[in-house]
Amino acid sequence: MTAKAATKHVAAHVTAKVGGPKPAAAQKLVADDWKVISVGSVNVRVHVPTEVERRKRVTESKSVAGRLRSAIARPGIKLNVKATTPIFSADNSDPTLIVKKVGSKTTRGRFNNNGVFVKVK
Repeated sequence: MTAKAATKHVAAHVTAKVGGPKPAAAQKLVADDWKVISVGSVNVRVHVPTEVERRKRVTESKSVAGRLRSAIARPGIKLNVKATTPIFSADNSDPTLIVKKVGSKTTRGRFNNNGVFVKVK
């Protein structure tokens, strides 16, 4: 891989310098496929995508947005876990308690300072 090809694969290069340019001079073009965006004393150098890359990313984003829309429309979530895997949730009747469900057994309790679940009597 050539140095130029390797450079194109870099998503962003961040550098900070003291006393950098003001936000008014925030964007300037560096070479033909890189742009520097400056905010305060932080400069971020990013690759400017080609029109083909941009269209591909827009298509991918629309696809993800469509799947997200259909997932949000369905209430609840489906967890594919083994029956021996504990599932923790908040207690509806007492917000200071946690509900631990393992298989068909449900236990109410709290986590101690060591992160161990302790059953409430």
